[in-house]
Amino acid sequence: MSLADGFCLDEPTRKRLHERIGRELPSEVWEHSPVGHRLLIVPEVVSERTQGMLYKPRTAIDREALEMGAGWVVAVGPLVGAPGAPHPVGIVCEHPRDLLGKHVLFKSHSGVNIKTDQDDTEFGGKHALLVLTDRDILAVGEGL
Repeated sequence: MSLADGFCLDEPTRKRLHERIGRELPSEVWEHSPVGHRLLIVPEVVSERTQGMLYKPRTAIDREALEMGAGWVVAVGPLVGAPGAPHPVGIVCEHPRDLLGKHVLFKSHSGVNIKTDQDDTEFGGKHALLVLTDRDILAVGEGL
């Protein structure tokens, strides 16, 4: 393994992810792997104006945008959670593959957006992906 070899979701987990997010990711997503302490995330798309059946006022939308985002880990670099690294993820995973398919929370406006659709913008979009470092992860939840 070289420093550039990362890990991504296996085929059965990809199918579960596609069912969960309601779309299939472009095949190009699986041709690249993150390097170092980086993770590739599929952000959750949340309605801006409603949550369930409740109307959300503009102040709530603005506050949420400043707080955190959530998404699914689809690929990780080989150094994610490396022992001795000053990154909080190192405490919850012994190997970078342990984070694949996990639901994570991260600080809003973290990382770099990757456009995967012509409607995506440099600030994200319905189909954009997100590259974060493991220090951007605030919490790790259940997997797919």
